[in-house]
Amino acid sequence: NCYDSSTHICCRGSITERCGFDRLAAHCCGSKCFNNKTETCCGDLSIVSPKCPDEHCCSNGQCCEPTSTTLQAAFNREP
Repeated sequence: NCYDSSTHICCRGSITERCGFDRLAAHCCGSKCFNNKTETCCGDLSIVSPKCPDEHCCSNGQCCEPTSTTLQAAFNREP
């Protein structure tokens, strides 16, 4: 696990592995969203939203909006 829960930052350039972009949200941030610019995770269980409640939560033009009404997390995964 390369997500540091104490600093809320995903690791990069680890000796054993490096977190690739496609794996950041799932592998480093759990169900949280990852912001490439600040290299931090944000939100809890969240859904992809076209609107940005907080630029801290934005990644590659997409933003995540925390929700407490569902236990689903939307991840855009392509084979």
